[in-house]
Amino acid sequence: MVTLKKDSGSEPVENVTVSWELLSPDGSEELLSGTSTTTKNGDIGPIKLIVSSSILDSKKIKLFGKIKLPFKVSFSKSSQSITHTFLCEDETIICPDDGMVFYLSHLNHRTLVHAVDATTLLLEGNVYSGKKDPETGLVHSTGCPLSNVQVCLMRKVTYGEDILQNCIETDSNGYYKLFALIGTYVYPKVQYSGHNFEPLNLKTKSRHDDRVFTYGSTGIYASPTNRKDGVLSQHDFFDTTTSKLSVEVAGGACNINLGKANVKITLENCDED
Repeated sequence: MVTLKKDSGSEPVENVTVSWELLSPDGSEELLSGTSTTTKNGDIGPIKLIVSSSILDSKKIKLFGKIKLPFKVSFSKSSQSITHTFLCEDETIICPDDGMVFYLSHLNHRTLVHAVDATTLLLEGNVYSGKKDPETGLVHSTGCPLSNVQVCLMRKVTYGEDILQNCIETDSNGYYKLFALIGTYVYPKVQYSGHNFEPLNLKTKSRHDDRVFTYGSTGIYASPTNRKDGVLSQHDFFDTTTSKLSVEVAGGACNINLGKANVKITLENCDED
């Protein structure tokens, strides 16, 4: 059986190719092999392992007592050019590409092989500084990046508070990238002490109300299709924090104000006024 991780609700995963081999007791020879594809229930159904006596005799294999046979299983899936990653052993190790080995007893008629799809998808965006329009009083985004701003990946849950998955800081270009577990509903949360941030509408350079609603309600579904369609990209934010700046222009030994002056305020490492 193949499912999503426990964090994703352990939902079944279909269309996973499961390849298997039944080997001789010392693992040196193949006795049986096959390939199946998981259904919408995440399983491939029972595999009947019937080894004819002629094969056992030809390979000089004697099945008696509690002898166990190596059973090698590998899992593979590709969605929208994304290669999936699978975990074995109760989500503790990555399933080897050449197959995970389980040991079957010829006296045991039931053995469940379980793998977990732990594929992650890139969710990315940028964080910019904002500026206040003197005419409207509204804060709009500039094209000036903010570095060292913390962006956290939040996972939506049905009940209780959303769960923090991991955090990262923006680079010198204001860029961040987070990796969401496939099958989860997530959103980015930007935080910096004493500052407020809003999702950015790339067209208007102002608040993106649709995304404010999405982040707060359903979150963004992390799927290969959404990644391909750009749904997980350009989750940009801008700093809406403003503060009062007082400037006096004076000169001379008496430090007398020079009267009306034009003051140009610029942001460091930014071409915009």
